[in-house]
Amino acid sequence: MVGTPPPTSGDLAAGRSTSASSQNGPFPASNAVDSDAGSYWESGGGAFPHWWQVDLGASHQVNKLVVRLPAGWGARTQTITVQGSVNGSTFSTIAAASAFTFDPATGNTVTRTLTTTTARYVRLSIAGNTGWPAGQLAKVEVYAGSTTPDNPPTAPSGLTVTGKTSTSVSLAWTASTDDTGVTGYQVRQGGTVVATVTGTTATVSGLSPSTAYTFSVVARDAAGNTSSASNAVTATTDAAANSDLARGRPTSESSHVQSYGSGNVVDGDVNSYWESANSAFPQWVQVDLGSSRTVGRVVLKLPPSSAWGSRTQTLSVQGSVDGGSFGTFVGSAGRTFDPATGNQVTLTFTAAQARYVRISVTGNTGWPAGQLSTLEIHAS
Repeated sequence: MVGTPPPTSGDLAAGRSTSASSQNGPFPASNAVDSDAGSYWESGGGAFPHWWQVDLGASHQVNKLVVRLPAGWGARTQTITVQGSVNGSTFSTIAAASAFTFDPATGNTVTRTLTTTTARYVRLSIAGNTGWPAGQLAKVEVYAGSTTPDNPPTAPSGLTVTGKTSTSVSLAWTASTDDTGVTGYQVRQGGTVVATVTGTTATVSGLSPSTAYTFSVVARDAAGNTSSASNAVTATTDAAANSDLARGRPTSESSHVQSYGSGNVVDGDVNSYWESANSAFPQWVQVDLGSSRTVGRVVLKLPPSSAWGSRTQTLSVQGSVDGGSFGTFVGSAGRTFDPATGNQVTLTFTAAQARYVRISVTGNTGWPAGQLSTLEIHAS
């Protein structure tokens, strides 16, 4: 949606967006910036203070405030503090609490000259009212010494993930532009700022392994204006060192017999196992890691029971990033599973990227089928 452009002269508050701590019935905050001098905002009941706020749309050098009540109202004094902010969250005091005396004899209007302050959001905090137990404002006018607003920077673009570890994600983006100059960038995870930098790269640390994180970036200028957010990117941190990337992940296979399906190789139970169709080599079993991960070691196991006598399976380790084209990580060779040494085989290879890791079996001296109880996949 295209919003109303901020005015560059005159009453900067006219028609702008407003908010308030509360409202009484049909007297909303927007009444204080409309063209009807007889409409007004009134806060809800309850103890003071109450507040009313206007968003000028961009930062200005605010230096004057005019506050009105309906012309026919009786005299009253409201105690008001004037505050300003460039981001809508951190406010500073422009004018300390003082008495705003509204007198129908002078049009129920109070004009205050302010110390020139850069602000996009102007807030009136009301601590008391001698005429009614609530904050009341019919019209708030804000003026600036400069007729040129300080517009926010453009949004950063092209945010990408340039690297990751088990506890960090590195990001890069294209610089924003601004009429007075960009002073820095905030990297945000959701609504939380997780890094502040002056350049166009950042590394977010202190993350958890094997976890997906979504980031965006906003730019800030010297006046404190904040840009719109960049595109969002999501990255999954690497697994912790020596953790099993395959545990609980989806599996597939060339075939299986009875209840000995491929899911048994990632269920954590060393006594359950995958067994392919008999006398029909080659056979294979495969794990989908969910996204492309760095892999460099596999651990293959058969049940440790002594009933599983020693056997040699001829097998290879293959990997793919798309599930269609596979490369060979470990060439085909005989691998001996011996119950005397735990019935397991560990194979290491040059670290590579893969989403799908496949064990291809072409022979077995102990049974005419491929057999595995566990397939562990590690980064190194």
